[in-house]
Amino acid sequence: MSKNRGALWYARGGGSTWSSGDVAVLDAGAPRSGEVWIESLGPTPPAAPNAIGWRLIDARGEPVSRRELDAAIDRLLCNPAIERAVVAVRESDRDISVATE
Repeated sequence: MSKNRGALWYARGGGSTWSSGDVAVLDAGAPRSGEVWIESLGPTPPAAPNAIGWRLIDARGEPVSRRELDAAIDRLLCNPAIERAVVAVRESDRDISVATE
């Protein structure tokens, strides 16, 4: 997101009604575990949000696995022709060591 990442609004809840606890401003500059931020690749109107955040949880109320999150992104949440998905960096992605012979 090119604008202020800390100003991303996170909405949770379901149905057609929202309570005061359903929307919060996140202070983190990156998605949390089980969360994806969907950003538009093109220009957005000034009133439009910078991104839409989705946090997926399993039946136990825990964030879904990265495999499940990636499947949801690919199948439903993101249209790569007009959007990009931003997810938390996995620990395995941080390892940049190269095997040598």
